[in-house]
Amino acid sequence: MDLEPALEVAARGFAELRSVTHPYLVDRVRGVLRLHDAPRKGYMRCEEYFATCKTALELDGIAREYSEAHYRLCLAHGPEESDAGIRSDFRNLKYRLRGTEAVFAHGLTRIEPAEGPLPILRVTTPELEAAQRKAAGSRMMRPEYITDGPAPVRMWAAFDGDMPVGWVLSVEAAGAASCLSMFVQEAYRRRGIARALLGRMLAFDRDAGAVANVLLASREGAKLYPTVGYRHLGDLMVYTPPRG
Repeated sequence: MDLEPALEVAARGFAELRSVTHPYLVDRVRGVLRLHDAPRKGYMRCEEYFATCKTALELDGIAREYSEAHYRLCLAHGPEESDAGIRSDFRNLKYRLRGTEAVFAHGLTRIEPAEGPLPILRVTTPELEAAQRKAAGSRMMRPEYITDGPAPVRMWAAFDGDMPVGWVLSVEAAGAASCLSMFVQEAYRRRGIARALLGRMLAFDRDAGAVANVLLASREGAKLYPTVGYRHLGDLMVYTPPRG
């Protein structure tokens, strides 16, 4: 999978995660993915604009034309491309760099066995979901997806007794799947739990017919994912506009 389609998978997965409490939509405007709240009264959440082949000036113009709330601009570039020009262009527009995430994709051809020190369960019952929600501090799945049958959103959790200590979500998007909310509690890290969660998720995605699994990784996570077969496609730079 190339960078542009991978970015769309990641964007649509992110939108699904934000839709748990209120629909968060994905539109394509002038070659850019616009993520935004469905119409609602009161507070509107931040909009996101995802793009690859746009300049800072073009992306700024599109956001200013379409935005109905505050927004962020998310521009991706290939791993061999210098980001110096991007940084300079956004700096000239008074934008602030809020962070950079690596874009990864797994081809789902070679998947490590999902072995680990703790049981890994797919979250398929209200009881399992309630335990995971309590551990995470927030709801991550719509109730209709809490099933042991086919669902566009799936979650796996590692359990120490009755307590979830790690979890990961997979969201169907654009013929592929997006990996989201990969997390292991600090006391349980470096024990193979993350690898086991990813292995279980990737095998399910492959069997469900996905062509790839895509994720956005922090600097720390970027060290793990290549070891389980993910390929680095590029980097996503996230910018916020000047105040006022």
